[in-house]
Amino acid sequence: MRSPFGAEWKERRGATVFSPRHQHRAARALAVAALVVASATAARASDPFTLSTPGASGIGAFDFQLATWGARSAFRGSPLYVGLSSALTAGTSQSIDLAVNAPAGFSVSLLEAFRRPNGDPFGYGSTWQMTVRIDSTAAALGSHVIRVTGTAGGVSRSVDLPVTVRAPAASPPAPLYPALSALPQLPAWEANMRSYGGAHCDRATILANSTWEGSVWYYDGERVYYQIADYTRDPSWAACARYVEEMYRDTYVLPNNGALPGWRLFTRGMTLDYQKTGDEASRTGAIAISLNAAFAAPNSFLPYAISAYSSREIAYSILSYLDAEELGSDRHPRLDEYVEIALGHLDQWFGSRTLDYVQPFMVGLTSEALIRYFRASGDPRVLPSLRMAAEWLWTHAWVSADQAFWYESYPYGGTFSGTYPTQGSPDLNLLIAPLYGWLYQQTGDPVWIARGDQVFAGGVLGAWLGGGKQFSQNYRWSFDYLRYRGSQTRAGGSFYTVAPCRMIDTRDGTGMLGAGPIRGGPLRSFQTAGRCGIPPEVRAIAANVTVVGPTAGGHAVVYPLGIPSPLASTINFRARQTRANSAVLALGEDGALAARSLPPTGTVHLVIDVTGYFR
Repeated sequence: MRSPFGAEWKERRGATVFSPRHQHRAARALAVAALVVASATAARASDPFTLSTPGASGIGAFDFQLATWGARSAFRGSPLYVGLSSALTAGTSQSIDLAVNAPAGFSVSLLEAFRRPNGDPFGYGSTWQMTVRIDSTAAALGSHVIRVTGTAGGVSRSVDLPVTVRAPAASPPAPLYPALSALPQLPAWEANMRSYGGAHCDRATILANSTWEGSVWYYDGERVYYQIADYTRDPSWAACARYVEEMYRDTYVLPNNGALPGWRLFTRGMTLDYQKTGDEASRTGAIAISLNAAFAAPNSFLPYAISAYSSREIAYSILSYLDAEELGSDRHPRLDEYVEIALGHLDQWFGSRTLDYVQPFMVGLTSEALIRYFRASGDPRVLPSLRMAAEWLWTHAWVSADQAFWYESYPYGGTFSGTYPTQGSPDLNLLIAPLYGWLYQQTGDPVWIARGDQVFAGGVLGAWLGGGKQFSQNYRWSFDYLRYRGSQTRAGGSFYTVAPCRMIDTRDGTGMLGAGPIRGGPLRSFQTAGRCGIPPEVRAIAANVTVVGPTAGGHAVVYPLGIPSPLASTINFRARQTRANSAVLALGEDGALAARSLPPTGTVHLVIDVTGYFR
């Protein structure tokens, strides 16, 4: 089901893609009176603010109402974003003044007032919306009430914002992992991957289907096929990735300069393509989405993001920002705000329960975005927030008889009856299973992997993979479940020598999908396992790392794919200097290495010759 925001955007996709940026500009032109903020807290003035609504003009004495939506709890020291709206209920339009009354220790800011005019694509009539940012750095733990009062035409109306301040999250202790049995249905998952992956790898069909959302591009088919190539160590699957890329990137993303609807943002496949091939068009396309797509654009309108109905668009935006950073872009100005809002979506669903409409697969997408952010930041709030989500889903949304989660808590547009559905939707299991695998990886608690294995097996046995969309949604993120499940820390390790072997050479493309130097800034990735006699279970390799022909001085960092780039360099160099250094290189996801050259100027070729490995 679509959120009301996304559904209305979708209706306009045949014409120019709708962007919040355009409405924001229109709002400023429509506004006729200034908003005055009077508050003892740190509130600041927003855009001009007035009231107007159809059918009420001139009818009765002037009156209006205020309403709020969004999360109601946050960790102390973390900002909370809440939506505030006003609507005229009688009389003619007037400007209003707002005042905020907050308990000690809170700081409240009023941001981005915006009018939704009559006939707007969302169909809500003429109301005003704005964002309230609540900071609780010095607030006491527990429950509080913040009151917002509007005054206009001699009429005052207030709305209360209940807020719960939670203790700051702490990092968990290092986990201890129990012995695990074989993953149920893994052979079937692999067999389905090959058979259905091959069936959907048809260039003519992919191009003919264009942007039809039932096709394999949806849910990022380019990413899926590159992951299959890495998992199987079979580079022929990369051709399938490029078929998807030819349609999605070349006929859709680049011609629109990334200005796509918010539910169609698939940047990971293009990021992997750039990291594997150095194709600048993929880098351009992924970064363009992060800057120009609906919801993702830096000047997108925050109130549209606050409701958990927009969770998918916010998750995809966060993922696009993180991919753009990997590709060398500066940190996106919306990233930190959207992470707070995504944590707020979890609170709306499972904490304060201000929204009872839940779709478990949307929770999976939010989880994917927050886990990616955790890998880059180590933010300790992610673990308790996702633990809360996973507990609720297992208690209320898991249908044991179907070995699947239900699709939605009630039909969209309806109301909650008090009873949850009894029919599962296994097509979507594998968008959720990695959440349980990640919780196991972080905690070592066997409860999470026992649940995750059930979710995984139920998806493998019950999902329909005949549609390209369904195939991609099942293989978009499920590779990560295998990694999380197999992430136990092993003590010790033995060293094995191999005959010196050239594993990677960017000059001729050895160990890559395309030759080309490393550019300053963006990350490049390389596969090691399966090359030069390196077994798949290897943890680290001993190697000689050589830089050739750098165009500027700097240093290169070679490190496990899937972790933040370390500060320590692997090898330093001057311009035009060929230099070698021996190193022990830990391996990341599926035996992969990442490499980055700094500072972000110039290019350098990288050569890695392996001499041994640890396992």
